Amino acid sequence: DSNGTWTLSLSSQYYIKNNVLVATATSTLENTSEFSVGYSVRTLVSSFQKISDTEGNFTAAIDGGDYFGRAISALGDLDGDGVTDFVVGVPSDDDGGTLKGAVYVLFMKTDFTVNSFQKISDTAGNFTTTFNTTDLFGRGVAVIGDVNGDGVFDLVAGAERDDDGGTNRGAVYVLFLNSTGTVSSYQKISDTAGNFTATLDNSENLGTAVSNLGDFDGDGINELAVGAWTDDDGGNARGAVYILFMNTDATVSSYQKISDTAGNFTATLDNLDYLGYSVANMGDLDGDGIIDLSVGIHNDDDGGSNRGAVYVLFMNTTGTVSYHQKISDTEGSFTAVLENLDAFGEALANVGDIDGDGISELVVGATSDDDGGSATGAVYIINFDNPNGNLIGTLTIDSHPALSSTAVNLSSDLTLTFTTENAIPANGDIDIIFPVGFDLTSIGSADVSEAQGDGGTLTTSINGHRMTINTGTATSASTQFALTITNLSNPTTAGSYGTFAIETQDENDAVIDQGIGNSVTVTAATYGYEVTKIEDTNNSGCQVGF
Repeated sequence: DSNGTWTLSLSSQYYIKNNVLVATATSTLENTSEFSVGYSVRTLVSSFQKISDTEGNFTAAIDGGDYFGRAISALGDLDGDGVTDFVVGVPSDDDGGTLKGAVYVLFMKTDFTVNSFQKISDTAGNFTTTFNTTDLFGRGVAVIGDVNGDGVFDLVAGAERDDDGGTNRGAVYVLFLNSTGTVSSYQKISDTAGNFTATLDNSENLGTAVSNLGDFDGDGINELAVGAWTDDDGGNARGAVYILFMNTDATVSSYQKISDTAGNFTATLDNLDYLGYSVANMGDLDGDGIIDLSVGIHNDDDGGSNRGAVYVLFMNTTGTVSYHQKISDTEGSFTAVLENLDAFGEALANVGDIDGDGISELVVGATSDDDGGSATGAVYIINFDNPNGNLIGTLTIDSHPALSSTAVNLSSDLTLTFTTENAIPANGDIDIIFPVGFDLTSIGSADVSEAQGDGGTLTTSINGHRMTINTGTATSASTQFALTITNLSNPTTAGSYGTFAIETQDENDAVIDQGIGNSVTVTAATYGYEVTKIEDTNNSGCQVGF
């Protein structure tokens, strides 16, 4: 309105990229669901573009009760026009039957209106699976990165009421996409599919929320966090989150459950808390080199009935919890006043480092907040203290990696030049994660050198696709490294590509520098390799979205 007050009821999920706020909104006037795109400048709205059944050049036919916008994720530039595209969940869509669900891929214009779209459902988008009624496909959506190495980002979508193995046990689909937004192939993960060996119970609702966790185990493949909000570990519907370690074919390599009784999670949950209704990748909050996770628990009773809470889980590489911090009406130095039934934590999103302190901020939905009217909803932007008091600096790539061999599956030398912002102490590390396809097994310490001798004697260790280079001597701030790596085996598949992630660490493995410009993509052409740099648009050091 004229006072800058948002008058729509906010619910579901939120995402900010390049200061663009994407939020689910349910209009109190139209009684339909849609999502909006607007600019966020220090939490004030500069402008916005609504996308709905009647606005934003969105020409799809949305029916009443579809809940368009129940889940949202940035998809990267799928069609190569330089504009980030989005995927939107519509879990109550009726294609093929009642509440089977759907997902829309929205190809966007620079003014945030829709250029074109592709629907994926029981009857659209070349998706050949068979849904049952009330499967709620699209309840959660996330981008997992390019799992199969075909140059197109792949999509994860939950179907929380899938009946594989029993009633409403839930499922997750990994969709291998074409650049047109249609489905090339897919892999289902459920109680009976995808090599997922956990035992799900009836009404567990796996797939309520999904998030890309990055590469936990250093094998070059991103892991997934999947919510199962009505899991009964420890009591009735206390909830759970599964960490899925993935294979390149999108089946599950292994998993770790986090619940009231599993995963070294020492919090005390109550019945009907609903842990896992929302999940968000928070990046490395404590500087230990491991991605951390936020999990919503919107029925938590701290301070009153169903006020809600968020747990920040500081993770181990095994997928277990190292320690946690609760944020609620009574914990975590959260000074806002929550009221009964606010449902704080029903939606979560990492919005990047807005204030430049090196720590990502968290957006939290409180869908039943009463500001301005009954259950109109609210959004909180949470600024965290740095757990270790350290600010993570910027590591900038100065020149692209160059491969000496242009042939597929042959040994190559690679050169890489980058500049650190901060000093690296003696016995610090340079950590490089290589894309899927590269073979590091033949690389030893003698195969890594630095042109100017910076870092002294370099000692190299390999763990899957992760190369750790230990520095024998300290280096000063603003040091430019020129690394040469030999005996690197090129990818085996022509046309494959991936992203290098680079960071520096101290002697205790706490992150020193990472971020802007530390991502490059290697594209394997039919007769050779073309090397290009990807713009690091969200300062995360990786084009793949969290």
